[in-house]
Amino acid sequence: MFISENSFVFFTDNSFISKNISSTSRSSFFNFLTCLEDINNSEFLLNKIGKVILAKITFPILLSRNSLLLMSSKQVRKLKKLDLEVDEMFLDINELSVKKTKEFSEINIDFSELKNNLKNQFDDLITIASKTDISFIGAVKAQEKKQLGGINNLEKKLLSAQKKKFSEKILRIVELRNELFPKNSLQERNTNFSEFYCEYGNKIFDLLHNNIKPLNNRFLVIEIG
Repeated sequence: MFISENSFVFFTDNSFISKNISSTSRSSFFNFLTCLEDINNSEFLLNKIGKVILAKITFPILLSRNSLLLMSSKQVRKLKKLDLEVDEMFLDINELSVKKTKEFSEINIDFSELKNNLKNQFDDLITIASKTDISFIGAVKAQEKKQLGGINNLEKKLLSAQKKKFSEKILRIVELRNELFPKNSLQERNTNFSEFYCEYGNKIFDLLHNNIKPLNNRFLVIEIG
């Protein structure tokens, strides 16, 4: 640990954490260090410029807090009815809409294979042009750009048409996602815990206690109901 006039830094094996401290809190912090010495039998050296070196202090384990999403039984039923997977709810709304539209569509909206075939054909034309007239290469590339642009526009129009066809189903998917991620952000940042407590009572504490594992840093999705 190093302490200057306005900050202190904790050194661990391969990392450090720094924090600024005000002049009013410095004296309190030094008192805290003194307590650490008494409790842990630590050794520290404090000189006139405020450098502190501590040894034999077990540095506490730093863990990120657990994050989770609470889903009601009704929301879980909606999820299954709409043929959704939980992890799909974490997609961007537009990305989710496009993904589900392509899944619902009876026709193939993805023109990637067609575009790859077209690029291969133009690569052959460029090879031929390079062996005849180099000035012809520019015309070939211009035509390639035009053809690919046309296919991209057709793909967008087809996707738009299919979105309209499945608009009611897509709307229900978006509504469910907005329920789970209010204002397009995590539930925990918008929904107050008291709302769940008022609806489910003390059992919510047992539910959280049984499911949250401090050493498991995965995002939890818990059904409640």
